[in-house]
Amino acid sequence: MEIRKGPFGQFAVETTSKKIYKYAAEIINRSVSTSFLPVYINRSSEYTELAYDFSGMTQIRCISGTHEMRKAAADLFLSIIRCPDLLLPTSLIHFDEDYIFYDKENNSFHICVPPILPDSNDSAISTIDGKQLESFLNNSLFAQLLSRDEIDELCSCILTNNDDKAEALLIRIKNTPMEVKAEEKFIDSKQLSITCCLGILALIASPTSPLVAILSSIGGLGLLGYYLLKNKTNYLTQSDKIKLDNIKERKEVLFNTEENYQVDSPGYLVLKSKQKVAGDYLNKAIYTDMTTIGSDCFLSDICIDSKSVSSIHMQITVKGGSYYATDKSSNNESYIENIRMIPYKEYEIKNGQVLRCGDFDFDICIEY
Repeated sequence: MEIRKGPFGQFAVETTSKKIYKYAAEIINRSVSTSFLPVYINRSSEYTELAYDFSGMTQIRCISGTHEMRKAAADLFLSIIRCPDLLLPTSLIHFDEDYIFYDKENNSFHICVPPILPDSNDSAISTIDGKQLESFLNNSLFAQLLSRDEIDELCSCILTNNDDKAEALLIRIKNTPMEVKAEEKFIDSKQLSITCCLGILALIASPTSPLVAILSSIGGLGLLGYYLLKNKTNYLTQSDKIKLDNIKERKEVLFNTEENYQVDSPGYLVLKSKQKVAGDYLNKAIYTDMTTIGSDCFLSDICIDSKSVSSIHMQITVKGGSYYATDKSSNNESYIENIRMIPYKEYEIKNGQVLRCGDFDFDICIEY
């Protein structure tokens, strides 16, 4: 990869001979995740050029860490562990400090995610290269932002595919300061000055007026306790607000990035098989809120008599005008656009995509 700067912006550019993954390109360029750099695809007869736009940003090797960047680092890795939810293969992410950029204005880190078909159809976060990830987290900047224990725990969570534990860790990182600022200031200099003055007054008055000394001491201790309790409560209130914002962010549905975004409710979804099922091509319309696909004709709404298909292989549900597919198979042979689905995790499916159950591919057609 090389850096190019010109009148139209700054770009990190790489070439590839692999096939472009159109769905990934759409996800990246529609800013479903703000941590992915926009990518421009230039095709030629011999290769494809991918140009990642980092205009107005700085390479991370050129900056030093701050508490605000710690929050941005947590947001970056939250985006990475949510890649499987978007069917983006994490194995292709560039963990190289020369090609990860910081946007100071928006306090955010940005990475290059190539929109190409991976060698493996597994989208789990455990496909990330462990050595590359650990080397990246131990570079000069991230070693400032994260503690040794946090780096080790994050690597362990990612490489063991424990995305829930990784998410809990990253949210905790967002809500706590860097180690160099680990002791939060629960009392400011003005408040400390007042309590010190009362303490000095008590010392001066103690030989001549014991009553004044006692009252000053009680007042100083009382104010000190009040300031500590008040400021700690304010700190915790802000922390709780951040946690609520994170929960709200997690609940956002794919493509519905604006709070008041509305979609028209679809009329029905049609599955059109690419292979013959029981001697004929299957063409099934789904109208109900929940439909199951499988090989057991008594348990499944759409039956496919094949050893490659489980009794209940996949479940399709409709929520809020969108369709979602969930892998329920015993062999984890369920795919969307040739990317393996994580069992029991819901994925939004779109018109024109290809859904696979075992050895059978289905074109998705959503009629409005």
